[in-house]
Amino acid sequence: MEQDKLDALASLTTGLYLLTTGTVDEPSGMIVSWVSQVSYEPPLVLAAVRKNRYLHDIIQRSGCFGINVLERGQEDFLPFFKNAPRLEKFKNLELFKADTGAPLAREALAWLDCGLVEAISPGDHTLFLGRVERGRRLKNTPPMTSQDYDHVYSGRR
Repeated sequence: MEQDKLDALASLTTGLYLLTTGTVDEPSGMIVSWVSQVSYEPPLVLAAVRKNRYLHDIIQRSGCFGINVLERGQEDFLPFFKNAPRLEKFKNLELFKADTGAPLAREALAWLDCGLVEAISPGDHTLFLGRVERGRRLKNTPPMTSQDYDHVYSGRR
């Protein structure tokens, strides 16, 4: 993709989230930024995951996922979660089992417990459409956005 397009895409402000699935005993997760609410009634959200990521197939098998909203000030959390071995990523997080079975983090600013409705594959990412079964805001602090972090994901990896 041309640099002008990459620069323009990088200017889109997005949140930063910990997308989780699996179980509390065997959690899987990754940092994502392509998340959006797409419907009010029923409450639906989507999360985009590149098809070659380990989390991709686990979401499809489990039929659920959690969106953990990160708060401004949790920037140190991002490189650790990105670089640690898969099972080590969760050792410092307190997880609980959501209604759908997805693991959620008590350290999040807010969380959404989602049942998988549909997986749509329009390109190199799959859009996981989830129905929000439950959600809760745990803190009254600002969420972290792509503007708070020096690495903006534009889909190249």
